[in-house]
Amino acid sequence: MALSQKIIELLREDPEDLERYRVAADQLQAQGDVRGELIALELARVGLDERTPRWRTLTGAIDRLLEEHSKQLLGALWTATGNLRLVWRLGFIREAALWTFGAPPPPVTTGRAGARAPRARVNKLLKHTDALLSLESSALLEHLTLASTFNAQLFLWDACERVSQGAPPTLHRLDLRDLDGRTLPDWEPERQVELVWRRRVLTLRSDTLSLESAVELFS
Repeated sequence: MALSQKIIELLREDPEDLERYRVAADQLQAQGDVRGELIALELARVGLDERTPRWRTLTGAIDRLLEEHSKQLLGALWTATGNLRLVWRLGFIREAALWTFGAPPPPVTTGRAGARAPRARVNKLLKHTDALLSLESSALLEHLTLASTFNAQLFLWDACERVSQGAPPTLHRLDLRDLDGRTLPDWEPERQVELVWRRRVLTLRSDTLSLESAVELFS
């Protein structure tokens, strides 16, 4: 962990206090962590008009840094960029979406003697969720979307359980999606519930998945 736990707790206490990010940037830059430069660039952009050359210059520098140092910034998620979407703010991932089109293996049936059982497929959604939550850059994660095709819902529930065990206290919204037609569908407004989780209100939203099952994981 590059940042001290004290700094992380201070950021969580007031995630809008820019001075706390300056302290975090100094600590990271002193250790040669590229996230320190990312925070400094984003701090320099705060309050600027998007139409100004200065804003465009800083935005270009931020985009290049995220691309050139993606391996360092994303760790084990570096190879999963085709199945995730991240929103960074002030050097931390605030929103994330992870999805999978894979399906679990068919149930094992009794066959001829000596027949091999099908090899269990890797739950990449669980693997990527674990990698995301293990990143220090996810310490301020607020909004997470997990999505799968209908025949891979067991993968989604495993990932959802991982969230219930290890998500940061800043998480206040979890969206569960069914990739019908391999697109993220519109919400049905009635399919959401709120529950108190870790002393905070967590909003669970779902389009076609069982909210009741999800609530059990977070209760």
